Amino acid sequence: LGKPFNDRELLAEVRNLLALKANERRVAELNQYLTESVLRRFLPASLVNKAATGELQLDLKPEPRLITVLFSDLVGFTPLSNQLGPLRVAQLLNEYLGAMTDAIFANGGTVDKFMGDGVLALFGAPEELPIVEQAQRAMAAVKQMHAALADLNQRWQSQGIQSVRVRYGIHQGDAVVGMFGSVVRADYTAIGPCVNLASRLQEVADPNSVLVSWELAQHLPEDMILETRSVKLRGLPTPMRVCSIRLHES
Repeated sequence: LGKPFNDRELLAEVRNLLALKANERRVAELNQYLTESVLRRFLPASLVNKAATGELQLDLKPEPRLITVLFSDLVGFTPLSNQLGPLRVAQLLNEYLGAMTDAIFANGGTVDKFMGDGVLALFGAPEELPIVEQAQRAMAAVKQMHAALADLNQRWQSQGIQSVRVRYGIHQGDAVVGMFGSVVRADYTAIGPCVNLASRLQEVADPNSVLVSWELAQHLPEDMILETRSVKLRGLPTPMRVCSIRLHES
């Protein structure tokens, strides 16, 4: 604004500044909305709200972290998929994954990814948690997930759909967690041997049971442990000590 100036020029300049500020505010609000929308895909609402208010600082750069990894996979869903049409299968799968997500979020876990009917969840990232609390939250999530599946099975059976079973595997160990990908597409995930071990434990678990590493079992109440044994896991040169965990109260 040059000098001298008149009231009309001053008013126009003020209006331009106000419009600029309003636009900056809209951009900031949009950025916050987009950020929260992305976070809500894998984080509980409580953590997203803490991040939005600044109460929790989320640094999603890849970093080493000791975490607890939970894998689950349905048993009998593939034959069911062959019997039902693709649209009905998609509806059932979304019902199931939605219920599993709710159970994981309710216990402070992070949904890493879905792999068909498989679910990978993390405890202790991105929010750091004591290792004992990680293990206990993961186990609480499994029990809630299993109860939710029982409810789904009951409803599906009333519709003439056969029930399905599930296997769970849990391990605790070191991993690198954070955003991986490119500027175009990135996902929050964990990589490392502990993720693979949780997957291998799930593979050898009996249907409708949970198998955990001996290391993780040390953080659970003794009366939850049904059996301790050594099993041969795919990709490991020597047997691994594992524990079967009680899913239901006596």
